[in-house]
Amino acid sequence: MVAELCAKLLREGLTPMLYADKQNPDSNGVYRKVGFVETGRILDARFS
Repeated sequence: MVAELCAKLLREGLTPMLYADKQNPDSNGVYRKVGFVETGRILDARFS
């Protein structure tokens, strides 16, 4: 489903973006297989 949705977005001239948990190798492997590549990292900083 992810691959088909991304293909549709690309056909429409849009760029799909995915935020994935770096600690989950199974899902990250699937995302790589459909063409996603790591291009940056998001830092979650919390202050109390």
